[in-house]
Amino acid sequence: MPKTFTTSEPAQTDSATPTNLTKEDRIQLTIKPLQLSQVPSVRQAAQLFEVPKSTLQLRINGAPAIQDSGQHLQRLNKQDEDSIV
Repeated sequence: MPKTFTTSEPAQTDSATPTNLTKEDRIQLTIKPLQLSQVPSVRQAAQLFEVPKSTLQLRINGAPAIQDSGQHLQRLNKQDEDSIV
């Protein structure tokens, strides 16, 4: 007979990180507390805001978001594109 494990603790939900935010929004929210030294490390901030540590480290070092990185290759910038549509 297989063993079944149950826990008496309720599932943890992190109310500090709203679930309706996009990954990009969470990354932007994570950078500010790091700059203000409210969170002691990038690793802890990444865990707290549920974002990848490597992505967070790249953003802190100035790397653009993926959707922004190829902008220079486009014939129209975002404002021109929006004015046409």
